[in-house]
Amino acid sequence: MGLLTASQLERLRAFVRGDLEPLAFERWFLGEHGMVGALGEDLHWDLTCADYRDGSEVRRLRQLLKDLINNDASCECWMRRDHDVIPMGGDGQDERFFATVDRIDDHGGRQWWLYLSRCNACEQHWLVAQEERIYDDFFIRRLSSGEAEAIVADGLWPSTFQTYEDVLATGLAMSQPCSFFDPLPGSLVWTVEDLLKENPGITEARIAELLGIEPGHVTALRNAANSSSSRGP
Repeated sequence: MGLLTASQLERLRAFVRGDLEPLAFERWFLGEHGMVGALGEDLHWDLTCADYRDGSEVRRLRQLLKDLINNDASCECWMRRDHDVIPMGGDGQDERFFATVDRIDDHGGRQWWLYLSRCNACEQHWLVAQEERIYDDFFIRRLSSGEAEAIVADGLWPSTFQTYEDVLATGLAMSQPCSFFDPLPGSLVWTVEDLLKENPGITEARIAELLGIEPGHVTALRNAANSSSSRGP
């Protein structure tokens, strides 16, 4: 897509993926000039005259912009929200996203789920929490170049996803926990054990909420964790 500045293109992308609210986008768009050539007269007119309080109209405009922007896209980074979830398997979202996004630095230590990635097409950096026990999802956060440099150069990681409770809370807000046929699978036992080590004061009700199970089930898992000598991520 030509004739747009990098800032203009990023604003359009943010609106399409939902990181820029419709009314905020409207205020910005009406104050911009010189985009008719890139957007075309019809789309530019639609964006100028639209009712941004109408949800169906906003969805229509986002789709039109998405179709236009996709013609120049070499990766899927621009379509992902600043804080997003990518399911493992399913319709192949993970394969498409990670086709260009490579892991470049592992946090290691107790944060075994956490790593830094970079897209080899657009050079966008992502903070990734890989959660395979309860949600089977990748939780991602868009990073600025400064945040990525702080990780690589100085080992200074953002506070996001620093505890497993935070990772699971993200899953609770953005996804759905897996269902288990076995009442005492290792993944649940290990998770209860980790949550208790991180936060000894965490309640069984909170653990149950994070794992999508009943509080009474947590008691059994807690007993299994206390009596088990095996561990695994």
